[in-house]
Amino acid sequence: MKPKFRAWLKEEYRMTDVREITFFNDEVQMISGVEDFYAYDEFELMQSTGLKDKNGKEIYDGDIVRFTLTDGFDYVVDEEGVVSYKLGAFYVVNGLTEYLISNINTNEIEVIGNEFEN
Repeated sequence: MKPKFRAWLKEEYRMTDVREITFFNDEVQMISGVEDFYAYDEFELMQSTGLKDKNGKEIYDGDIVRFTLTDGFDYVVDEEGVVSYKLGAFYVVNGLTEYLISNINTNEIEVIGNEFEN
C-alpha cells in the first residue's frame, strides 16, 4: 500500500491533500499541497489508515470516529474516539481506553469530524 497523507494548514484553518513531502536529516521539512508549498511549522501531517468508514470516507490519523462494539451476542456499545498512530499501528482512543482500529468492523465505524475542525 502506498502511504497517503493530508495536512491541516494551521494559519489557513483548512485541510489539504499532500502531493509531496520533502525530508532533511530524516525529518519532514516541507510539503506541497494542491496549491502551494508549506514549511514544517505551518502544518500538521496526518496519515491515512488505509481503511474507509461505512460511508466510504477514508479514515486518517486525527479523525474523530463513532463506532459500535459488539460481542456477537447481546453486548452492544456505541463509542466515539480519536484515531491515533502509535507503536506502529492505528488505534481509536476514547479517554483511557484504546481499541486497535483493525479490530473494529469498518461497517460499524463512521468519521464524524477531526481534531482540528471539530
